[in-house]
Amino acid sequence: MQKQLSKKNEKNEQNTTFSQFQENFSYSDAVRGMRKPHTILVYPAKDSSEATSVEEFLKNTIRPEANVKIREFRKVKNQGVAVSCDSVKDIQSIISRLDGDNSAKEKVSHRMPEKRHPSIITYDLPNSITDQEVQEALRTYTEDGENLRTRFKLKGKKPDTSHWVMEAHHQHFLQLKRFRKIAVNWNMFQIKEFFHVKRCQFCQAFGHTRQNCKYTVPNCGICADRHSTSYCRSNFQLCINCEETTPPVSFNKVSSTCLKTLKVLQINLGRTKAANDTLHPTSDKLQSDLLLLQEPYIYDSQIKGIPQSWRIFNSISNKAAVIIPSRQLHAALISCKQNTVAVKIQTGQQPTTFISAYSSPYSNIQETLLEIQEIISSLPREKIFIGADLNGHNTLWGYSDVNSRGTAIEEFILANNLFINNSSDAPPTFTRNSSKGWPDLSLCTQQMIGEIANWEVLEEPSLSDHHYIEITIDSSVKNCTFTRYKTRHGNHNIFLKNLKPSVNSLLRAFRNSQNEKDINEATNLLQNCVIEACNKSYRTKNQNLSPTPNWYTQDLEIEKNRLKALRRRAQRAPQDQRNARFQFHKEELKKYMRKVKTAKNSGWKSFCTIATNPYGTHYKAAF
Repeated sequence: MQKQLSKKNEKNEQNTTFSQFQENFSYSDAVRGMRKPHTILVYPAKDSSEATSVEEFLKNTIRPEANVKIREFRKVKNQGVAVSCDSVKDIQSIISRLDGDNSAKEKVSHRMPEKRHPSIITYDLPNSITDQEVQEALRTYTEDGENLRTRFKLKGKKPDTSHWVMEAHHQHFLQLKRFRKIAVNWNMFQIKEFFHVKRCQFCQAFGHTRQNCKYTVPNCGICADRHSTSYCRSNFQLCINCEETTPPVSFNKVSSTCLKTLKVLQINLGRTKAANDTLHPTSDKLQSDLLLLQEPYIYDSQIKGIPQSWRIFNSISNKAAVIIPSRQLHAALISCKQNTVAVKIQTGQQPTTFISAYSSPYSNIQETLLEIQEIISSLPREKIFIGADLNGHNTLWGYSDVNSRGTAIEEFILANNLFINNSSDAPPTFTRNSSKGWPDLSLCTQQMIGEIANWEVLEEPSLSDHHYIEITIDSSVKNCTFTRYKTRHGNHNIFLKNLKPSVNSLLRAFRNSQNEKDINEATNLLQNCVIEACNKSYRTKNQNLSPTPNWYTQDLEIEKNRLKALRRRAQRAPQDQRNARFQFHKEELKKYMRKVKTAKNSGWKSFCTIATNPYGTHYKAAF
């Protein structure tokens, strides 16, 4: 038994060395294997004129020492060498060897490495940007004016860009970590903590990067399924490296009183009835909490195809709307103008205002901008998010040209200190035949920069010329909800009987109230007594969330996924085949729109046919 244990321990020791690094191992194994050995830094002496390199000098001086086990030589800056050993004893032997030799003191100097601080990485900084500009931008997010040390740069995803890895003191690191994006030269760049453990973003394994990955099928970093992480919409989190031993953990469960993140869906429906019809199943699939709409389909001054349980806030012209599908989200209407509507929601410690606006390409852009300006001016230093289709061209949000409307929008953004959430390399938000554009903008104030966790143009077919835009806001939403009781069926005498024992104590509490604090405590006591009596006397009303419509079948979902695949194939097709593929995708999209219309009509007919009460839900929905 002892021999087996000793063999097992020897095997474990071998697995932790760099020479035995394997492909499939966990994060803890990677960190354990990358535990840094004992190191000493050796540099040429300042007054030395020798042409021999430090590495050659050390090899000639120390290598004959049989009792020193050197793991590796590694070149560092300033013509220095880092000598790594397995034990402190070996390092001490090197130091005593160098200090005891007078000729060695004249040629080289040595020191121990300094303590390394945590690192941050800033993504896709242009190569034309200077270190001074980056340092000035980072100093605005930290308390003091110290510069951060630049460790190294990595090749960026975009052409002519680089990822900057910088070392920050723990206080600066904690301050910068709160911001998910920083502003450098009026452009927003993503910033994250940098981990010095290699992990492949394609197969999710440790020990190598994507460039050296040998696998051909990706693994999701969220749900461990066989798809890219960027396309994942799962509600469960599972690590692919420990899938067999770790059960799936739900990370997006929403309680009845608190939403951890806020999912906003922005879309221009293009006054299309089919786009209105698919909005409900799409919002249910994406679990959207708030919708910012432009140009919805209007009939008889109402937005059609929307469940009655959803709260709708329209502009006067009905060209902009804010819709709240979630029952856990309570909103208050702030302003309703001709082409703009604004609502306020309590998020975190202060409220957030959401604005939906639209400006036709043939109308005066200044009218819509003036409406937004009036709302922003009435809410100084508050968190404001704007989702608008302003139909302006500017290179800041994807266009290759700039027109007068784009210039007016840019001046408006600069004047109000707003920030653009659109990614400059994002796919177009508008496509029609061979034309494409980026007219849909997502803007926010400076107070919201750190809360914008994600901005993405989705591939979900919208049956409109525009595409869905999903924005994830990392801000908790807390609301106070109360239970509703069925009081129509009596039981009032039982309620009075249950409340009667608390009447005397309530009267004493109010009679003895001397100040505002006492009155508030007495009022809370009254409220608790009434709620307790209601719980014992009445039945509660069930408030079910609006389910997916019954007409939206699995066949329609499969057909929608097929349309997404056809669109991706058309985008990747050779130039001589691309027009034909896009034309085929357009014809299939028309067939899908007809199927949606037929399915909705047949679903409504089936719903009315199976109804037993002629004045039931179908009657209330129709009349």
